[in-house]
Amino acid sequence: MQEVSNALRTVFTYAGYPAVIVGIFVFIIGMIGFVINRRPSMRTATAAILPVAALVFVVITDSDPGDSLTAFVQWLPSWLKFTMGAAAGVLLLECGKRLLKSDIEIGPPLYVLFLSTTGVFILYIIMAKLLASIHVLLFGFVMGGGLQIILRGAPENLITPKREVAAATPTNVEQEAEL
Repeated sequence: MQEVSNALRTVFTYAGYPAVIVGIFVFIIGMIGFVINRRPSMRTATAAILPVAALVFVVITDSDPGDSLTAFVQWLPSWLKFTMGAAAGVLLLECGKRLLKSDIEIGPPLYVLFLSTTGVFILYIIMAKLLASIHVLLFGFVMGGGLQIILRGAPENLITPKREVAAATPTNVEQEAEL
């Protein structure tokens, strides 16, 4: 029985955990792709690329990446890390729903900026080898975001296409009256 326990622990530690991290990253990239596909604009494309460009400068100028972030994250209690992660997951999806439903032109680019920044943060954490210090935060992010999708749904503008309602024109009304 001990061998089965060790084998399961190994599978979940070395296959499951990396798969979840990669899944989060792929989900974020997919959401960015959907928004850019649905609402293409220069603003949206710039919002997707800007955090990546900032990451290049952060990595180049930071002599020891992640020292200040590691100290701060390790100082926080686990329950606060989980709560912060859950709040970030819920906030990211709820902001997406509201920004994509709004008719303002800046809504989709802002949501893409939020998504891209989150993806760049995860990429930075992996590059700085800090994943172990924030795994509780990511656990909260996955649980909060997952519960948000279950309870409130994903941003509809990404999943369902916009339905165009045909206006009642005189020709449509006349054709229906003739039948």
